[in-house]
Amino acid sequence: MKTSSISLRVADFLKEHPPFDMISDEDRISLAGLGRVKFHEGGEIVYEEGDERGRFAYVVQKGTVNLYRKSSRGEDLIDVRVEGDLLGFLFDSPDTPYRCTVKTASDTIIYAIPQQKLREIGENYPEVGEYFRQYFGEGFKPRRQTNTPDNARGIDERPAHWLQKAGPVNERASNRLLTYKLDEPIHMVAKRLAPGLQEAIVAVDQNQLPLGIITESDLSARVATGLTSVNAPASEITSRSLITVRPGMSAGQLILEMLHHRLHHLIVTEDGTVNSPVVGIISDRSIQMLHGSIPTFLAKEISVAETPHSLAILRDRADELLLHFIEGEAQVYWLSDFVAEVDGAVLERAVQLCREKLKAEGFIEPDVRWAWLGMHSEGRKERLLRSSQRTAMIYDELPEGNAGLEAENWFKHMANEVTAMLAPCGFPLDPEARMATNFDWRGALSVWKERYRAWIACPIENDILRKTPYFDARCLYGDQSLLDELRIHIQECIHQNPNFIPILANDAMDNLPPITIFRDSVMDQSGTLWTSIDTKLHALMPLVDIARVFALSLNLDDTTFTPIRFKRVARHLVEQRELFEEAAEAFSHAIRLQTRLGLRRGDDGQYVKPEDLPRTEVQRCKAIFKTVVRLMEFSAEYFELEGKSLS
Repeated sequence: MKTSSISLRVADFLKEHPPFDMISDEDRISLAGLGRVKFHEGGEIVYEEGDERGRFAYVVQKGTVNLYRKSSRGEDLIDVRVEGDLLGFLFDSPDTPYRCTVKTASDTIIYAIPQQKLREIGENYPEVGEYFRQYFGEGFKPRRQTNTPDNARGIDERPAHWLQKAGPVNERASNRLLTYKLDEPIHMVAKRLAPGLQEAIVAVDQNQLPLGIITESDLSARVATGLTSVNAPASEITSRSLITVRPGMSAGQLILEMLHHRLHHLIVTEDGTVNSPVVGIISDRSIQMLHGSIPTFLAKEISVAETPHSLAILRDRADELLLHFIEGEAQVYWLSDFVAEVDGAVLERAVQLCREKLKAEGFIEPDVRWAWLGMHSEGRKERLLRSSQRTAMIYDELPEGNAGLEAENWFKHMANEVTAMLAPCGFPLDPEARMATNFDWRGALSVWKERYRAWIACPIENDILRKTPYFDARCLYGDQSLLDELRIHIQECIHQNPNFIPILANDAMDNLPPITIFRDSVMDQSGTLWTSIDTKLHALMPLVDIARVFALSLNLDDTTFTPIRFKRVARHLVEQRELFEEAAEAFSHAIRLQTRLGLRRGDDGQYVKPEDLPRTEVQRCKAIFKTVVRLMEFSAEYFELEGKSLS
């Protein structure tokens, strides 16, 4: 057969596999023309760990090869490569010796391609270069960001990129700023708003400090109805409740502020506080005009919903928006905050409606501090897909006698009513009753303190493995100070029981990730093949568990979101900073994958067959597994877990 025919056959083969499907036909044929075809019988070594790297990289054309790495036990199988897989190439480190031994498992045909040519391809095609970095990396690497004139801040140019932009919104905020004095007559203020350039106007003093705001709706509700004269001073209809923000905040940040405060207008000041001059005003309508559909309408509609059914419809709408944003590659940090704000608004409205119902039925609300807590994924702001309620109630000590019994009765009925109202919104009851309706998950602060003290003092006897998600508590409604006091108590108990953290760390090692994925199968540590990737057990759960252990051990309990936990740990353990930042990125990608699958399929997104994923996505999953293993290895060393094997 002519050489040209062989090159064309090789080029056709490469076209079917990433990253060669990302390059032009001309470059692919040129690459194939420089290659060689090599045959290996089963059991032959292609190259050995520690050897000097040769000038060729390899693509498996037919057969199976195993990758081994030396350990104290001999050689550990770390990966399996089959048709279309790559071997022996480091894009950024061409002189690094081979990091593993490659041995054929069966008769195998391999294409050998000059590494220098592959490097040129990776430099000419940035997406190919990123693929090489991910493929041959030791863990999950964030995608590198480019800096172009349209991307000066290094933000990925993706459909949801506008969420991270600040320029257009801030420019409009300053251009549309209108101000007035409190003693001006209302009709003069109204004339300034009349041209329709802005929907609100800001009251300022002689130093341009903000004093209040009037919106178009204020004029309609107070003046157009005749309740207030047009000649009255503007102070009579001025709202003094101000929310100020700093200049330069992105559109996504501004949307979250509006959702959180249930507002449609934000005032921009020089330093973001009410004690500095006003420089602009931002409305949700402005963001809408610049960027299209935004979710701020949800907060308003949720706040006036009258029935569980109407709340459920609005919560469904939030999922539609979530899928839109996640398909557009919005940052997981923003997605987490967005869902938390929406669910917080739903809970707040549910509490309001239930309060009104109990009052109408003759129940008297106790005059004590109380809070509704979210646990598990909701406590970490990681419940992007709706799931069972995992809640708790905490309150001040109740008086003795009938007053105390009446107060406890109110909390019991409130827990039952709120839980029942959330169920139609897509948050079913927990099958194990780990909710505020259960007396064990509702109680005074002293009761909760004793509960955690017992768990920490006797973790094995109290089955701590099932209790660890309750160390991820977040105040969803009510008095945050109660949870703050409980957290201080938890840290004191941990300090008094030094064995608690190692036990927690040991339990965090239970969910080992698979070794690899090949031929649409998932190979676990025992060599057993499975048909699906378990996004929860293989990626999310081990990352959540390890992040929790480090956060508790370093007293970083004021945040529960797993990626932020990892980033904060990275600042404390600087020698392992890269590993913890990789872990944060790995978690972000895994939860994005699970959420996207769940929203598309209408399920929990836990299981996915490799054959249903693009090859590039399969490679990212394998990179996540590597990061989890490295994280476990470091954790076992850091917490001195003797005899803990990861194989």
